[in-house]
Amino acid sequence: MRTRLSSSQILELRDWLATGRAVEIRSRAGLSRSAIARDLGVADSALWRWEHGQRIPTGLYAAAYYGLLSRLAARDEEDEAVLA
Repeated sequence: MRTRLSSSQILELRDWLATGRAVEIRSRAGLSRSAIARDLGVADSALWRWEHGQRIPTGLYAAAYYGLLSRLAARDEEDEAVLA
């Protein structure tokens, strides 16, 4: 796992959180907030705060969350391409 995000990745993660795209990606993958929080090693309430704009993940948590969301988004895009 990468431990540092590039500036563009940080901006993308912040955009996903601000626009609700992070929740959309998670939901489309069929994953609950609890499942993601458990996978990241954070409390459900922490993830809720991220997804509702009250906090921004930093450091290793930001990298892990971004990595997970980007993999889920890529998988979703591949599935859509197959269906097209």
